[in-house]
Amino acid sequence: MKNRVTILGLLAGVALMAATPAMADMTVVFNNSYGDTGGGEFILEHNGFPFVPVNLNNSATEFETFCVERNEYVRYGRTYYVEISDSAKAGGVGGPSPDPLDDKTGFLYQSFLDGTLAAAGYDYGTGTQRVQSADALQNVIWGIEEELGAGWAPGNALQQAFYDYAVNNLNSYQGNVSVLNVWKYKNEDGTYCGHAQDQLVMTQVPTPGAAVLGLIGLGLVGGIKRRLNRA
Repeated sequence: MKNRVTILGLLAGVALMAATPAMADMTVVFNNSYGDTGGGEFILEHNGFPFVPVNLNNSATEFETFCVERNEYVRYGRTYYVEISDSAKAGGVGGPSPDPLDDKTGFLYQSFLDGTLAAAGYDYGTGTQRVQSADALQNVIWGIEEELGAGWAPGNALQQAFYDYAVNNLNSYQGNVSVLNVWKYKNEDGTYCGHAQDQLVMTQVPTPGAAVLGLIGLGLVGGIKRRLNRA
């Protein structure tokens, strides 16, 4: 799996590293939404974020999301600590650890949030078809991220439509979807521990030099170093 990271984001992150003051913890509270897979759609209430995550309802406090791991869990109503990176930290079922986000996953989440996934059959209503759409998208994400072994159930037309839509339109991916690493506890030294189920988050397309770009860049430096070391 892979994820495109702009050099601009990296440079901005490095440039702002020394100048960025200590931030308050970013936290989320999970709420249930559409879907019956044990994954998304989830609704996350967020606090302490340096940006407003893209969401369907123009909310300043909540956003819809899907998970990228199947072997970790969350509990509704509980507050979790979060960080932003380009990888699932524990790797999930398929590994490795950390496990970089696949561009196809990022594109599908982007398409879900901007409404264009309706072209592939996603139902944005409030009935059973919305549940079926959420289940299909979550299973495709898990399949892409190697969380379902061989992938989703053969013959599921909606899941296949979502996957094909990602493959055929990947060149329109903006690259601004990241992984929300979710933690249960905070240590005395300020670090986090206790892996929980990592989620997806999408920023607005940042302008060069914007603070949010630098903050996201900070979370991606480690991933860039790993790729450079393997080059």
